Amino acid sequence: MKSIILAFLLLFSIGVYSQKWEKSVNANYNWTFIAQSIEGSVNFRNGHHVLAAGIQVYLNQYADFYEGAYKNVGYAENWYDRIGLNVSYQYNIWKDTRVVNPYFFYQNQVSHLCFRRPVYDSTSYGWGEIGEISDPHWLMQQFIGIGFNFQLYENIYIFQEAGLGAAFWWSGNDYYMQKVQWEWDYTLKIGLLYRFASSQ
Repeated sequence: MKSIILAFLLLFSIGVYSQKWEKSVNANYNWTFIAQSIEGSVNFRNGHHVLAAGIQVYLNQYADFYEGAYKNVGYAENWYDRIGLNVSYQYNIWKDTRVVNPYFFYQNQVSHLCFRRPVYDSTSYGWGEIGEISDPHWLMQQFIGIGFNFQLYENIYIFQEAGLGAAFWWSGNDYYMQKVQWEWDYTLKIGLLYRFASSQ
């Protein structure tokens, strides 16, 4: 619930600051090591620069990695643990909007999420998919990367992004040996974007 309130406050603040900026909305599917999610954002563009803020809904999945920290995957037990907040900045290569628009981006995603880890099966000497679910952890994922917008029809675009970064998670319990953990992470996105008419 706190994430939803923060998202609306952030969108309101950016909207007031950027009343004359070009506005757009987008929805996309996001793959990362720790979790997969569906995201929605409101974007404000002024020439080369774009500020964006929105929410993401995590999709529960089973652990399917046999090695490394990412045997632990995001898992939400309640609807409000599925909701995360994301903010981002984009720098467009071209100042004006074209049929193909490449850009660089930075994104920060924050959520309150449980983890599901696999159970070691001593009979088969391998990792099983279904394991215990942890208490909720704070999760922060930060990425930098490159993306492309491709015009489909008038104000409708399809976009793709790929980035590298790091994931941090922390909690006050002893589920992990350390209170703060981090690992390298990646993000892959594909989605649709709709541009509104400029108010300038």
